[in-house]
Parts: sequence; C-alpha cells; structure tokens
Amino acid sequence: MTAAPQPNLLVVMADQLGAHVIDRDEGWVDTPHLDRLRAQGAEFERAYVTFPLCVPSRASFLTGRMPHELGIGGNRRAELPLEEPGTRADSLGHLLSAAGYDCAYAGKWHATAASAPPDAGFEVVRPFGDRGLAEACAEWMRGRREAERPFLLITSFDDPHTICEYARRQPMPYGDVDPGEVRDAPPLPPNFLPAPFESEAVRHEKHAAQQVYGTGAYTCDDWRAYRAAYRRLVERADEYLGRLLTALDEAGLTDSTIVVFTSDHGDGDAAHRWNQKTALFEECTRVPLIVSGPGVVAGTRPHLASAGLDLLPTLLRAAGAAAPDGLHGMPLALDGERGRPIA
Repeated sequence: MTAAPQPNLLVVMADQLGAHVIDRDEGWVDTPHLDRLRAQGAEFERAYVTFPLCVPSRASFLTGRMPHELGIGGNRRAELPLEEPGTRADSLGHLLSAAGYDCAYAGKWHATAASAPPDAGFEVVRPFGDRGLAEACAEWMRGRREAERPFLLITSFDDPHTICEYARRQPMPYGDVDPGEVRDAPPLPPNFLPAPFESEAVRHEKHAAQQVYGTGAYTCDDWRAYRAAYRRLVERADEYLGRLLTALDEAGLTDSTIVVFTSDHGDGDAAHRWNQKTALFEECTRVPLIVSGPGVVAGTRPHLASAGLDLLPTLLRAAGAAAPDGLHGMPLALDGERGRPIA
C-alpha cells in the first residue's frame, strides 16, 4: 500500500483581523473569498492567540511554543533573545524542509524582523509590504505546476493592521479607505462602554501611549467610522486571498493543497472603547482559523483551538512528519474528530 502524497500547504495570514468581524451573523462586511474557504473547509469558531501582539503571537506560530518559553514579552527588540524564534532548528521552516518540503515565505514576518531572515528555512519570495504581494505569491505558485516536491508557502499580509494609521490620522501605506457616511456605519458594539470593574492597567496603557492608539478624543461617531474603515480593510485582505485562491485554481493545485487562513491577533474595534490589541478582550484574542483542502471535513468546530500552538503540529501531521517533543499544542481536528473540550 503506497502512502498518500504529501499535500501542498498554503498559510495565509492577515494582521490584526479579529474573528468577530467575519462571524456569520456580523453582517457589516463582504468577504466572498473567505466565505468560499469556510464553506469548503473546517472553521474553528473558538480559536485564540497565545498573546494578542504581533511578535509574541507570530513567534508561537513558528515554533508551537508559548511566548514566555521563547523569552518574548513584547514587540521591542530589547526584550528579545538574540535568536530569532523562527530560525530555531525546531521551527516551522526547518522542520518542514527536513520533511521534504520546499518552504517559502512572503510578506510580514515580524518575529522579530520585518521580513523573513535568510536562516529561517524559507525562500523569501517577497519582503514586508502588501503592494504586489498577492501577485508575487500567485506567480510563485503557478511556477509549481510541475514541481516534484510539495511546498509550504506562508503569505503574510499587513492589512487590516493599517487601521492603526487610520486611527492616528496618518497616511495609510497601501491606500486610504473610505468609511462612508456615519449613518451607514456599523453601530457601536453592545460592550462599547468599559466594564465597571475593569483593570486600571488597561486605561493606564492607553493613556500613556495615546500617540499609538490615537482615539483619546474619539466621539461615538468617530468610533462608528473607525468600525466601518476596519471592515473596508478586512475586505481588502479578502481580495488578496481571492487572488491566491484563483492562482491555485489556475495552476491546477487546489485539490492537492491545504489552505489555512488565520491572523496573529484581533482589534478592539470599539469594544470597551478600545482599539489596537494587547488587552485580553475577546475582540483582541479570538482570530479566524479556517482550514480547507484534501482530507479536511467541512463544517464548524466549536471546541477551543490555539492559533499559535496548534498550527505547527497540524501542518507537520499533514506532511506526515513528527512534531518536536515538549509542545503544548495538538493537531487540529481536520477530519472531524473531537478536539479540546468545549468548556
């Protein structure tokens, strides 16, 4: 009996995309390509990050380990170990290269450098930046039609992270978005007001770093416009995803490729009068996690999943490779088996 061929692996990451924005009952965003992906695949409805901040979360994804195990407590380089987490011998690029994969990375790395370093086990298809990123990855995949080895391609977009520039009234790197009229914007969320017993540390951080948050003087109408602009950026990320899925179709690789869509963290999106991330609010910590492709049984998965800890063992299992010892994560329930308890 011959072993099943190793599938190609395409991981698509959008930065700062909270799962609540694309929940089926949300109603304020149009994401046809994400809708296609989750209609065909497994959607993990309760997927959370290990730390709602770029570098710690991405370091977890690349290694399958908690940020504190890697010595990472934030985004600032002074807090980080000398070794980039993704360059470790037991990190994703090196592990899948050893399993027979051609590994490539495109776009935002941020664990810790902006772009993927040369010693992380990946061919760098394109550095940080969304302009031309989807097109470069599409061309790379079209070139894989006749390849003998399977591939892992990680395509990491910056949007909708540029909602940060919108909040600070700064030029947006990949073009501004029009939030439209306030009367047509999403309403304020039910949990718009801070909770009466909220930790003082949350407000202290926002006050101390108002130049980062940019929303200190926001009115209710400003918050509604923010929510509309955020959804336009999510739609832009969905368009990028569509170009990648089209490239897979055109290259005849759709049926042999597992596609994963996720994010490194969410955004406050006006809940608790909060934007940005870092706080352990649901909107900041719960992210999309959708997997589609060969061997994946379509449907929703209500049990808990970790976007940081579970993806590395999931991709290794799909490749037929063993995971390193000492990991806290477990392979995702792609074929319908039960995962972590719902409670």
